[in-house]
Amino acid sequence: MKLLALDTSMQACSAAVLVKEDGAKEGGACKVHGLREHRERGHAERLMPMIDEVLALAGLGVRDLDRLAVTTGPGTFTGVRIGVAAARGLALALGLPLVAQNSLRVIAAQAFESWAPPPERAPKRLVGVVLDARRDQLYFQLFDQEGAYKNSAPQVIFPQQAEKILPTDKTVCLIGSGRELLRQHISENHSKNIVLSDFGEGTPQPDAACLARLAHDTIPTDQPVAPLYLRPPDAKIQSGYAIERK
Repeated sequence: MKLLALDTSMQACSAAVLVKEDGAKEGGACKVHGLREHRERGHAERLMPMIDEVLALAGLGVRDLDRLAVTTGPGTFTGVRIGVAAARGLALALGLPLVAQNSLRVIAAQAFESWAPPPERAPKRLVGVVLDARRDQLYFQLFDQEGAYKNSAPQVIFPQQAEKILPTDKTVCLIGSGRELLRQHISENHSKNIVLSDFGEGTPQPDAACLARLAHDTIPTDQPVAPLYLRPPDAKIQSGYAIERK
């Protein structure tokens, strides 16, 4: 298996190549070559050269790949479009399957990878990925080690909704740029089950290396990969002028 993963969904640009040799045992180790840069803008200009660089690190060409993977958001509208468009274009040109993961899932997986495993009989550790979506809104999803907790879906919420979506019988570790804002709207009684983490220095970004490991264990589907937009774009068509725009 030779897999290329891409992420441009937020304030970073990353590409990674996962290599697992044919005949390797099930569950055997994979080698991952990755590049990642913090980047507020310029993802489109940097992504394709980064793909060439990470392929060179792995000693591969695009024709050697078996699978592609990309994050679909939530994130910045432009960043999400860049990554998805690049991945879809490569998949079409190379005739390869494309695996998608949402950005919150990748961030949660990175946190679980970085932490020491809990004791064998310890309760399941829950992670709430909560990112500042601006306009007093938050992107949120709840995870355990296996993935989305109770099949929860990524959503955009107001901080005032926090107590309605957080379980009261389990400890939840909040990670991401919106964790402090969410915490401010949780009552003292409810907050006993809430832990704030500085994972990713408080502003974790999806990493294509982690995405590659997730995508390796994901079965591709025939469903088309599209950006995950949880709310309408801020920019809107202007109206009310003498000649109405169509």
